[in-house]
Amino acid sequence: MPQQKPKDIKDGAVFSEKLKEGSPGVGSNQLESKEARLRIAYSHHKSIKKFYERADQDYAFWSKGMNMHFGYWKRGINPFRREQMIEQMNVEVIGKMNICPKGANLADLGCGFGATARHAVKKNPRVRVAAVTIVSDQILNGEKHNKQQGLEDRIDMVKADYCNTPFDAEHFDGVYSIESSCYAKGSAKENLIEEMHRLLKKGGRFAVADCFRNHSRPINGILGRSYRRLCNSWEIKEMGEIHAFANALRKQGFKDVAIKDISWKVAPSVAHVPWVSLKFLISEMLFGKTKLVKERWDNMVASLLCVIIGLSRKNFTYYIVSGTKA
Repeated sequence: MPQQKPKDIKDGAVFSEKLKEGSPGVGSNQLESKEARLRIAYSHHKSIKKFYERADQDYAFWSKGMNMHFGYWKRGINPFRREQMIEQMNVEVIGKMNICPKGANLADLGCGFGATARHAVKKNPRVRVAAVTIVSDQILNGEKHNKQQGLEDRIDMVKADYCNTPFDAEHFDGVYSIESSCYAKGSAKENLIEEMHRLLKKGGRFAVADCFRNHSRPINGILGRSYRRLCNSWEIKEMGEIHAFANALRKQGFKDVAIKDISWKVAPSVAHVPWVSLKFLISEMLFGKTKLVKERWDNMVASLLCVIIGLSRKNFTYYIVSGTKA
């Protein structure tokens, strides 16, 4: 019997309700401006979902565990063992949650296929994870992998906007995001930060692993064109800017904010991209049963551009940012 697709989020309905919430005295021009912003956000969600629905399948070439992020190299790991480095990134991020022996409720904001959530519950028998994504195919595939590994009772795959989740306030002991914070709005990603703060219990931990810009100045030339092409290919409006992001965290009320540059730890896995891309292209051209649509080409191009972006340490750095809700 075929799996039933998860019901789509009623993005339009949610936005309409938000418009109705307008405070007394709000003028029509302000409401029109708010409506325009919400419609832009809705359009962005649609483009993100379309991209991943068409390109998701290709991540199997990158990670047999269906991880959708780069790896973390440390002494003792063979840099030619890509999956081991990718799993180590999961170790590093989940380690920031400071999980107590009694267990924890975690939220994975932008979970992809739920690979990091599976890692978390395997390593910590008393942990539960709510894994959030807006992509229906990721929910279905994630649930399939969870069931195959006997983890379906401890991972909830939730279709929702990670900046507007359906969970109660102060519900989670920890929240994390691996290479998904870039999809939040603006250079400071304030809407994501606000939701992380709302979801966390007092004393709860957060961790964000992603590539950030190191300044807000325009980037010109080949590097600027590469950056804009990468963002367009992956349906990203703009990467976060680390100083704005850190300031927004502290302004929101997070304490003990730690910013760790892990670019050199990530670099060995990024070095795998050209080979994996070539292997993918040859395989698809010779044996592929699915057409290489625009989104699949874009995914491959953006992955290759990460190599160029990563070489400009003055402009871009890969960080793990972590902290505690005061």
